[in-house]
Amino acid sequence: MKKLGVLLSHPVQYYSPFFKELAKAVDLTVYYCYQPNSKEQGVGFGVAFQWDIPLLEGYNYEFINNAKEVKKRIKDGNFDLFIVIAWNYIAAHQALEACKSFNIPIYARGDSQLSTRPLWFRCLKRIYFSKFLSKFDGFLSPSQRFEEYLLFYGVSKDKIIFCPHFVDNNFFRETKFSSLKEKINTKKNYGFYENEILLLFCGKFIDKKRPLDFLHALKVLKEKKVNVGGLLVGDGILRKKMQDYSIKHKLNAVFLGFLNQRE
Repeated sequence: MKKLGVLLSHPVQYYSPFFKELAKAVDLTVYYCYQPNSKEQGVGFGVAFQWDIPLLEGYNYEFINNAKEVKKRIKDGNFDLFIVIAWNYIAAHQALEACKSFNIPIYARGDSQLSTRPLWFRCLKRIYFSKFLSKFDGFLSPSQRFEEYLLFYGVSKDKIIFCPHFVDNNFFRETKFSSLKEKINTKKNYGFYENEILLLFCGKFIDKKRPLDFLHALKVLKEKKVNVGGLLVGDGILRKKMQDYSIKHKLNAVFLGFLNQRE
């Protein structure tokens, strides 16, 4: 069985199900740099919390005390391939150098986009960043925009492998409405009509998640006489602005605040 090592800054709710499935096919070890406490986990969510689903079950993992331990783990691991998830932390750079030293292929996965930076910055960054990216043997790209990002910085297209984001379908199958009646009652409990089209926004109320676009869409649909309501799950610095917008335009929108995964 092939040996695969993965480095990630901390346990992430949408990676853990993937690691659990991956461990069935390869000899997998995941290395984490730290375990966030409730306050750290809640940054950007507007509330301190811990995820209510198991993030460390079904695969081998280890928390490393500091970035220097990465080199030893890679040296002793005898991996056929090593993957770093993002590269904006010291341990990822040390993993890259370690893999180069021990002739272990190393891939990177990220989701950066060119549109988040002005053109002058991208051109200046290209001078040195192209050399950095050239050290990786391959990239796992979840989107067209990340592929465009890599190509702009000189990565060869044949080094890019499409690897979309992961969805734990079993989780949603197990937690779906058991009947149409239950679905209708849930809508009524939130103040919506039985025949009302209900749209859901679930995420942080921060600029890059563009939650105000969701409210604007509700406004446009209302103006077109579409019988539609909006359910917003999440929290963040834009919440008051969003609520004010909803009140101003008399939108049928319900704000539930932050809810954990099972909720």
